[in-house]
Amino acid sequence: MFVGKIKEFFLNFGRAFQSRNYRLFFIGQLVSCTGGQIQAVAMGWLVYDLTNSKTMLGTILLLSQAPGLILSPVAGILMSRFNKRRLLMTVLVLSSLHAITLAVLTLTGAITPALLLVMAAFMGILTSIEMPTRHSLIYFMVKEPSHLGNAIALNSMIFNLGRLVGPAIGGFAISLIKDNWGAALSQGTLPSDVPSHIGESFCFFLNSLSYFAAVIALHLMDFVLPVYERGKNAAHDFWEGLKTAWTFPPVRVVLLTLAMLGSTAITANTLTPAIARDILHGDSRFLGMLQSSLALGAILSAGYMASRSTLKYFNYHFIVATLSCGTALMIYSYSSSLKLSCFAMFLMGLGQILLFSSTNTLIQLIAPHKYRDRFISFYAGILLGLVPLGCQFTGFLADHIGLREAVRVCGVCSFLVMIWYLFNRHHIRDHEYPATE
Repeated sequence: MFVGKIKEFFLNFGRAFQSRNYRLFFIGQLVSCTGGQIQAVAMGWLVYDLTNSKTMLGTILLLSQAPGLILSPVAGILMSRFNKRRLLMTVLVLSSLHAITLAVLTLTGAITPALLLVMAAFMGILTSIEMPTRHSLIYFMVKEPSHLGNAIALNSMIFNLGRLVGPAIGGFAISLIKDNWGAALSQGTLPSDVPSHIGESFCFFLNSLSYFAAVIALHLMDFVLPVYERGKNAAHDFWEGLKTAWTFPPVRVVLLTLAMLGSTAITANTLTPAIARDILHGDSRFLGMLQSSLALGAILSAGYMASRSTLKYFNYHFIVATLSCGTALMIYSYSSSLKLSCFAMFLMGLGQILLFSSTNTLIQLIAPHKYRDRFISFYAGILLGLVPLGCQFTGFLADHIGLREAVRVCGVCSFLVMIWYLFNRHHIRDHEYPATE
């Protein structure tokens, strides 16, 4: 019986790989996401090194994602009017140019906190279009609709494999290059005016190259995108989609759960660079290990989701997710040990991806096809808009009441969201059925 369960797990785990298009997507996105996570850890370390401000960490994250609160829902309209694949390829090329610019500014020593804010805001605009477009395309990459949940879970695994490997590469690259640069400077083999953030610049350059893996993969794909009838105008399409999402109980509940947890509990992630340095008394390597622990938990959670073949028991996923996040944050807020903090981040990763993947899967499987792009754009808008707004507040809170106390507040909020969901989960339980035309 045990062997049969193992066999069933692996058969379900790789269903989406039966499609050549999805195999190409998986490889391209894995490379691109790894590069993105290398840049993320470098950006966090650079910002904190230049400003020594926890609020600035939250501000950078806010500007790099907050445009999604407004632009991601607009992206849902763009997807219904333009070719999704060409739109995504264009955004990826622009993202690569952005990373190269950031690398040059950092290498030459021209980078300033003000410029970082501008670059973060521009990246936020690109991400607000890229994320919902990428998620929407997944539906058309798989051979069978029954493979969609597996494909979405594997997409979460892509991101978190990158988050597992990327921060470790970024953290050790920054530390190694900085140590060698410092040794060479002390020995007089380098002039004293050599920029001190060469490691961060190297990470940005690696990310610029990684985008082309995703661009090439998209170019090699072969699929036909359907053309849906356009509404009267873009504003009409937007409000129609928003009204439908609100009046469709399971979609409303999962989006509200995501919004409440995302704007409170999940925002504690932005404090990781400060915790690594000020509480654990570590360097960029500690930061890399904490973020990699988060990614490891997320990968295991995504693996579980990938093995699921039905929506049965999905309503329990949100209970486990909120409980896991709350418990992790309470542990994190009291820990002074790297090992215990890594365990808390691991537990946080489990809960986060269970929440994200369950929400995405449920929306795409039960949404009417006409509204899928718009529903996904609302999902992306919450992740890209409300989460960084919460991060900004959490950073402000940490500056005024302390790091540990701010994390503790996030943990309490997670438990409150769980209580709210328990009173509303019947809406999901009563509407577990596949999407139809």
